[in-house]
Amino acid sequence: MTDDTDLRRAFLAACSRLAEATSFDVQCDEVGNMLGHLNRLIQFKGYEKRIAKEPSTPMARRVLVFRHKNEHDLVTPAAAGDAFPDTFTELSGVLEWVESDELLKDSRYERYKVVDIIGRPVIDTFAEAFEEVYALPKLPRAEPKPKTHLFRLIELEAGYPETRVIECVRCSWKSDPMLGLEDQAVPVCRSS
Repeated sequence: MTDDTDLRRAFLAACSRLAEATSFDVQCDEVGNMLGHLNRLIQFKGYEKRIAKEPSTPMARRVLVFRHKNEHDLVTPAAAGDAFPDTFTELSGVLEWVESDELLKDSRYERYKVVDIIGRPVIDTFAEAFEEVYALPKLPRAEPKPKTHLFRLIELEAGYPETRVIECVRCSWKSDPMLGLEDQAVPVCRSS
């Protein structure tokens, strides 16, 4: 069973591959992996629909704006001496976030203050975003409610009430016309 420590291990492995990469293209590939791991942690913690309003995760919201966009268009090697990551990397440069037309059109760009991470090292902002989500408590999952029967009354022979049966329009279960309805055990609806 997956738990948040498994997700942390996978994320840290992607961070290590990014740091050990010997080309910026390989680092860009790991950016996509890191986005995936961050999203899996959000789902595991139960914040898929709540992360946008969670006050303790501003960096995670900013980084998630980059999801579903081409990471090769959203990051670029920083000019020498412009950005210094907290994490040592094999390359003598660092990837930083950049603006793109696609990003500027995203309605969340201003709302989440994505401009605050433009020009910052990717690896550091990811680490901060992941830690914000990792610190959140896991929300309990609501058990899905089983579907209930949706019955209709059928008279097998018109004019004879004793031939009435009920049928579920969802799973096609029918009552036994030989037994009274109050004497029948109704199974769980199989349509769920």
